[in-house]
Amino acid sequence: MPWPGNIFKEFRRLRLWRTWTEPRPAYVAAGMVLMAAVLMLVVVSGVKHPAVPVPTAPQARQETPSATAARPEKPAITVDKPLTGPAGELAANERKTVNSPLRPVAGTVSVAFGWQLHPVYGDWRYHPGVDVGAPAGSAVKAMWSGRVTDIYEDRQYGLTVAVDGGGYVARYGSLASVAVARNQHLQAGATVGTVGEAPGERYPHLHLALKKGDSYVDPQELLSISE
Repeated sequence: MPWPGNIFKEFRRLRLWRTWTEPRPAYVAAGMVLMAAVLMLVVVSGVKHPAVPVPTAPQARQETPSATAARPEKPAITVDKPLTGPAGELAANERKTVNSPLRPVAGTVSVAFGWQLHPVYGDWRYHPGVDVGAPAGSAVKAMWSGRVTDIYEDRQYGLTVAVDGGGYVARYGSLASVAVARNQHLQAGATVGTVGEAPGERYPHLHLALKKGDSYVDPQELLSISE
């Protein structure tokens, strides 16, 4: 007898379950075949779809600089060297000339800038410059380097020389003589002329007027820098 029959015979003999009903051999065989098919299906599915590995964190890749990569160039550093020797002395003299005008003549101010009581006519008049009393014939020096723009005879201030330089137009009036010519370039300290008198002011002096743009300025405010 096939082995399933022996198993069922033993169960009947032992009488473990009163309600036991012996299954038919055909049903048992069909169930076993079904179980075998299920197992086979599970195995085949596992082969076709293997377990997916758990992803791991990607490792950071360290870039190695290329040997041919361009290196940043160092910024060029320039150092301003102080001027020395004759060139340095010339630059210093030019700065001094612009910032500190030279005194055109040695003397004292007899008539100041602005509204003043005229010493000869006895009335109040606007004085666009200053009168510097000095001995007749004293040399009048250029306050800045510049160009002679005009030489003329003024009815009130006499013989006058205009020099454009230093940011101002300097008018040297009441001169007895002139030592320059129109359009001549002068260096600071060069002789412009000599001290004389004006028609309305019969005493030796220099009439000095400074004009910046369209306005006159007080020469004493600039001359005090060089004193």
